[in-house]
Amino acid sequence: MSKKYPTERINSESDLKDWLTSVIYPLEYRSGGTEKSLAKQRIASRLDYARKKGRLAPGPLDPESLDAFFEWAWTQKGWESLHQYGDTPRSATVDVRMDTAMQVALGTVKIRAIPIDPDNLRVTLIAEMEEKERLMDARAADQAEIAALKSELEQRHRRSERARHYGKMGKGVKKNS
Repeated sequence: MSKKYPTERINSESDLKDWLTSVIYPLEYRSGGTEKSLAKQRIASRLDYARKKGRLAPGPLDPESLDAFFEWAWTQKGWESLHQYGDTPRSATVDVRMDTAMQVALGTVKIRAIPIDPDNLRVTLIAEMEEKERLMDARAADQAEIAALKSELEQRHRRSERARHYGKMGKGVKKNS
């Protein structure tokens, strides 16, 4: 049985914090006093931190931003007691999953269908192996080029260090003109 969200009672952020305290920390809320105040402070600090990190809109909550607020609140660890209120105003976030394997490379998506027919499967496997071999060769060539550039850079660095060393040795020596 789902509990009802009290839309008519919540008109300000203070009312919302009070309601959240009663839902998330019911024992502290009922005990009152310092414990209730500390529970409210925990909720307020979570809201302030979310605003600082940009997960919530800055400023006080208004009725238009409650959807985004509850979408955020439902994902918070320790706030699972909100899930018993099925009618809270919130946005829907869709998680899309694909059944086929996918390869992503530099902004392109290549979907690889796996054929059921053994002959087509064999042809596809051979093509994949050839493509893998070609990519391995290209990678080896790139790594060889990177190694050559690193060697050249190291050689220039050694030459620079040697020049700096000899430059320091000649410091203060005047040339005869």
